[in-house]
Amino acid sequence: MPDASQFTAAPLLSAEVHYFRLPRDDWELMLVRARQIGANTVSTYVPWSWHEPRPGALDLEGHTDPCRDLVGFVRLCGRLGLRVILKPGPFVDAELLGGGVPPWLLLGHPELHALRPDGLPWRHSDSGLPRACYLHPAYLEAARGWVRAFSRAALPLQAPGGPVVAVQVDNETPGDGMLPADIGLDPRLRLDYNPYVTDTLWPAWLARAGDEGAKSNAQEPRSTHNALASAEPSPLTPHASRPASHDSSLPRSFEPPRSLADLRRYALLDAFADWCCAEALATVASWLREDGWQVALFHDLLAAPWEAGGTIADAPGLARAVGWLGHNVYAEDVRDPFVGRGGYQLSFEEYIHFAYWRTRLVRSLSPGYPAFVPEISAAQDFFFAAPLLGGAQALNIYPLAQVQPDNPRAAAYPRWAMEAPVRPDGSVRRRLWNAKPLLTLLAAAGADFAASRSPAAVALGYSHVPERVGAWVSRPGYLRGGRAWNPEEPELREAAAGTDHGTRGQLLAQSLLRAGVSFDVVDLDSAAPEKLARHPLLLVPACGLLARATQRKLAGCGNLALVGDAHPRLDERLEPSSGLPDPPMRLPEDLDGTEVAELLEERGLAARHGWADAADVDVAVRYGPEHTYILVANRRPTAYSGTIAYRSPAGEVLHMHLSLGPLRVGAVMMRGDEVVGAAFGGDGSEGGWLARGMFSSVVFNTGAGAAAPCGAGLLLTAAQSGRFQLRRRDGWDDMVAYRLLLGGELTLASVQVEATHASVPYVAEDEQGCTDMYLLLPAASDVPPDLHGYLVTLLEARASMLLRLARGDTDSTFAQAATELEALAARSFKLEEYGVAWAASAEACGPPIEVLARDLASARGEYAAGLLDAAAYAERERSLSWALGIAARASLASDRE
Repeated sequence: MPDASQFTAAPLLSAEVHYFRLPRDDWELMLVRARQIGANTVSTYVPWSWHEPRPGALDLEGHTDPCRDLVGFVRLCGRLGLRVILKPGPFVDAELLGGGVPPWLLLGHPELHALRPDGLPWRHSDSGLPRACYLHPAYLEAARGWVRAFSRAALPLQAPGGPVVAVQVDNETPGDGMLPADIGLDPRLRLDYNPYVTDTLWPAWLARAGDEGAKSNAQEPRSTHNALASAEPSPLTPHASRPASHDSSLPRSFEPPRSLADLRRYALLDAFADWCCAEALATVASWLREDGWQVALFHDLLAAPWEAGGTIADAPGLARAVGWLGHNVYAEDVRDPFVGRGGYQLSFEEYIHFAYWRTRLVRSLSPGYPAFVPEISAAQDFFFAAPLLGGAQALNIYPLAQVQPDNPRAAAYPRWAMEAPVRPDGSVRRRLWNAKPLLTLLAAAGADFAASRSPAAVALGYSHVPERVGAWVSRPGYLRGGRAWNPEEPELREAAAGTDHGTRGQLLAQSLLRAGVSFDVVDLDSAAPEKLARHPLLLVPACGLLARATQRKLAGCGNLALVGDAHPRLDERLEPSSGLPDPPMRLPEDLDGTEVAELLEERGLAARHGWADAADVDVAVRYGPEHTYILVANRRPTAYSGTIAYRSPAGEVLHMHLSLGPLRVGAVMMRGDEVVGAAFGGDGSEGGWLARGMFSSVVFNTGAGAAAPCGAGLLLTAAQSGRFQLRRRDGWDDMVAYRLLLGGELTLASVQVEATHASVPYVAEDEQGCTDMYLLLPAASDVPPDLHGYLVTLLEARASMLLRLARGDTDSTFAQAATELEALAARSFKLEEYGVAWAASAEACGPPIEVLARDLASARGEYAAGLLDAAAYAERERSLSWALGIAARASLASDRE
């Protein structure tokens, strides 16, 4: 496995910044905004179509357009202290033309179009262009050339020598435009019916499946072309030692099966569709490894409604193909939401699905990597924070900045990302603080949070293999209509029993959460026996079939409890199996979470690790090497104020008092029973929040905010003006308060100290500008390392823009100011030194900027008086406006003036 140590020194906190969508002049400012929202990493797609607009016309260094300078963008990120995630596709979606696959390839080669069962092309829903057949030789040849060119340009920038820490393999397979339910087609007929797939790959796959099945039914067949071999439980094919007794043609419509042979035919289709997706990813991953990429490779599991997740994509297969699987969070088809709106709302079921079930499943499928959410919006604070409550260890805000107008040579729409926290001009919206408090706290926790673990006595076992049959048994409610198939034949009833495995597992998860029982999710097919035995109780929804190897593993699990009456009498090939005898325990289908808690407590085990003294308040606990993290979600429509109980790593029950608003999430960093830091959501309408330990507390009286440890002091940030009340045992002697603006300016602030209490009036915005944070630090102390890195980002970004300005102006002031800022950034410094240097830079640059403004006004006056011809005026207008624009950006102000 590639080295994942880059994710242990600090948590992966990322923001999506698309260099190709932004004017080159905006790069530094948007990267600063990424750091200011709390990110330490920047993620971006690298669109093939943008970098190769014509066949062979490759540009990744900005020779034809500054916004094609991928190499320059990544180097700039590194200079500003930001890590980088690159996403070269080949398909990237991102509301781009062709989803990033060049239109010249898609429109010039109809033979490589992905086809629906009716023979029409699958079409990208944003641009209307055809989707490509992922495994067609012509597509693979062209895509291989693109990946090779990308690698040549970006490979020297990979960690540890460069800032690139991860590369994404394709995007949301099977991806936008190839989901039948989205266009009213039967969602089970999700295969690409391109003739190469149906006439070449399908028969070869069937033959290889049979050959492999004769040797071992624990592995899926080897690749049928030059790509990596997949490795997963074998598909639902007959053993090669027995004659095939089914129709080997590919179904293009559905009729209810009348026999196991009929059912096997549909299950084969589902297994083959899964294999095609996983094989495509494995192929691209193999190219990247061949090119020399050693950093982590990952794929992002597309969002799906909770009942249908396992029937749309084979999460275990995708994880095996790449190695690290994250999951995207978009709840776009939500019934009965309790929080949020639009695509950023949650019902209780989707809350469990996105925050808990998928988060813990991808963690199980990606050992050694953090549980990662590659795409989540900051449009709503509860929505954004929920996966952290469920166990997420890494997040990427998607996207950071709105784009208007969007790049007309690459994008499908005139504008993009209207929900983003940063406006097109770099000014910030209130929703920046939907993410900033939490990310600020997690960044301050650093390696301790990255190493934190979520305890659980219960594991929910999941297998995708039954879902290959379950997909055909009934339609999930989200599909809106269509007939359900209810088998009458006894052998079909037995085969179909309980095969909606993921759905039933999530029903169990819902019940456990209501009872406050902490749980993990494990993939039964890929988990080693010792992993299955790790939890005192392994709950597995009983079903009519399981992979034979999985049955053998479960037979040896003394912690196994089957939930429901079904018994797996068939294997993954729908053939009789006796691999799983009666389990040690069988529990009823309508199992209640409280019964599980009682069962564990009878055995002297802790079922709950954190709980509130009120219903509908969820508490999650994580243990780091030094700190305990308490995450609380108030699902009630009213505010919560009460006592949170939580277990220490040693099992001792501790208590803290907590208040937060309705439908809000809070996180508290504890050392024993003392508050070290806290972050809460809110818009101010519900008042404030508090977290109180034995001798310590943090209180803020108005909406979202955070108090995070910063060396021997604290860092405070909030969306609205208010007052922080702080208490700690050691007191606040010799502390000085500072106010840091989003524009980089640093001023002294007021703080009132009385023994162990401190009170800081917090001004969110005034005539000086918008506040980034307040700092409460010992007088004349060195800047703590994390804060130093944060300030270096501001210094280097301003210096970079001033140097750009200097290249277009004869005045040496800009270059001199940039040099002085860079010199400060290269060494350790005290906070006062930073403030003086920033103010000196602004003062020095003021006069030449005024000269530029006067020159522009003069040019406009001369042109209006007819003293300047149009060509000369246009050139002066362009150069002077550009220079003033750079100067405005270099101010980093929250709005451009």
